[in-house]
Amino acid sequence: MNTKHTHIARRFGIARRVGVALALVILIGCAKWVIAFGATDSASSNGSSASDDTAAKSVSVAKSASAANGGSANDSAAASKGTAASAGPTATLDLLRKSGGMLTPEVRSSYLAWCKQEVLSQLQSVKRTVPPEVLHEVETDPTLTDAIFGSVYPPDRTILENYIDMRAKLGASFTQKYRALVTAAAVVHRKGGVTNRNLADEEMPDAEDTEVGASPPEPEPDINLDAPDPEMQAAADFMKSTGSTALQIYEQPDKQQQLFDYLKSKGIDDKRVAKLEQFKALGRVLKGAMIILGQRPGKREPYADIITWLKYLATVYESKPNIPPVADRDPKHWPLFPMDKAPWPMLMPLARPMVMSDAHYIYEKFEGQHGHDRYHTYGPYRKEDAELRYELQPSTLPWKAWADRIIHGGVCTTMSGISIDTHRALCEPAVPAGQPHHSNLVSYHFADDKWSAHIDQAFAGGPPVTHVLWLFKDVADGPARLTKKSHAGAEYHLGLGAGMNVGLASYIDTRIAAALFRALPLEDKGTTGVKLLTAAKNANPFNPDLWYLLSQQANSAADGQWLVSALLSHAPNADLSGVGKEQKKEEKERKRKKEEPKTTPSEIAEREYWETVAKFVSRLLEAKQ
Repeated sequence: MNTKHTHIARRFGIARRVGVALALVILIGCAKWVIAFGATDSASSNGSSASDDTAAKSVSVAKSASAANGGSANDSAAASKGTAASAGPTATLDLLRKSGGMLTPEVRSSYLAWCKQEVLSQLQSVKRTVPPEVLHEVETDPTLTDAIFGSVYPPDRTILENYIDMRAKLGASFTQKYRALVTAAAVVHRKGGVTNRNLADEEMPDAEDTEVGASPPEPEPDINLDAPDPEMQAAADFMKSTGSTALQIYEQPDKQQQLFDYLKSKGIDDKRVAKLEQFKALGRVLKGAMIILGQRPGKREPYADIITWLKYLATVYESKPNIPPVADRDPKHWPLFPMDKAPWPMLMPLARPMVMSDAHYIYEKFEGQHGHDRYHTYGPYRKEDAELRYELQPSTLPWKAWADRIIHGGVCTTMSGISIDTHRALCEPAVPAGQPHHSNLVSYHFADDKWSAHIDQAFAGGPPVTHVLWLFKDVADGPARLTKKSHAGAEYHLGLGAGMNVGLASYIDTRIAAALFRALPLEDKGTTGVKLLTAAKNANPFNPDLWYLLSQQANSAADGQWLVSALLSHAPNADLSGVGKEQKKEEKERKRKKEEPKTTPSEIAEREYWETVAKFVSRLLEAKQ
């Protein structure tokens, strides 16, 4: 299967290289024009500044890009000043129609030129210039060109802004060595997309992501020691005057009643005191009292900035951890994931910074400095009332610190968070995921020379009920399920891993094809658009968008049945009513018998991809009956 797709992808790759060559011809001509323009300007003006020269180069590149896409120099100049906005890649769509819906080198080059024009025009509108050396670096690296200009639709200037800023702070040599990592970070931290939320931040699980009977985790008590909450201050005074501990009050009804009476004597309203009969409310007040008494830190260390975090990842990746020569099940090889060889989309989860003390502690634990469990990804599992008994013990650690979470434990939200942090502190990509009433994660792997994505801690179902943080921030019309705006179905991640095995360039081509399809007018989608999507999915079939868009174009369920047949041809004997269950059952049985796996991780992930997409394509077609 992959041989066929790789062969087709190579043809797309040739088109891509020819397209880049055409773009370079344009840019070389542009560079000559810039030099001539600069010389003339220098001769006719007195004291032009370096920033003026940089701005002139940026504007002239925007002009050349506009011309490449059928626009005039005047149009580009107006757009670069923020006085005109593009209606879309009109000239590219004309070329696409002439090509019969094929993403030819000319079409691809035209699209990237339009994307570049849009980005540079957006930057001009906010008076942001592009250093010539950075623009040259982007334009002469086809992978970087695709990522910066063509990886999202509509084009987003903040990706290039992020790359410029990170390159300046990290240095050219670091950026060159870890270009895929920096590129991934530039895309992840973009400002546009289906949500304006910074996906690098930690996200609180939705109510649907938590177990039945459990509520989303509460943030640590926000205590202003200069003016603390009256209930918390009174509880602290009671603990201090009676010598009672928070745990004693929580566990002993007599102590609780004494506390309640004391609070009322201090003027606390009876209704507010009555609420403390609920263990969560009582726990929050006792936690606040502990902070006031100095028994727990009041605030957690902030998350690292992206520059500090990327430097940490590089330092850890290049390190040689002192792994104890003990017989355990924890990993003994290093690195755990080939960060320096991975295509940039596989590194996007690593662009989400951690608290540095957590990351350092996890690395030390991996070296065996903090107990025998070096690679901790789960446990201790405890319901909330039991978890509180451990949280109400004095410690120098904040409750949200990784080192404390593996002591007090918790339910699925805590378990998945522990695992995600372990992975990314050790340079392994992992992102939050959710299932009905369950919180889990997806991690990326490289084994048997293949990339793959895997759903971990999947205790509430398989891929069809799993939604995952999608760092491209661009899935807005996929099949409906329990999702946040920033999430996409698990098949997008399964497809991303599998798609990298066919090729990064052909995977980006699928994203370009989807973007051009959406830009086409309605009357062209059923003809030119269908041919475009079909050709793209034949080259790299691992972008679910292509299949879903094609199914939406079917006139009837029968008309689109070929899509289901094509998908299931890759997953013989598939049972769409229980996607992932059979693989999970086989894995459990294999571990019980201590047998070698019959299928590779990438084969498992690919089968789950085919079955999941087939399931949702079938649903989309059934809706047409």
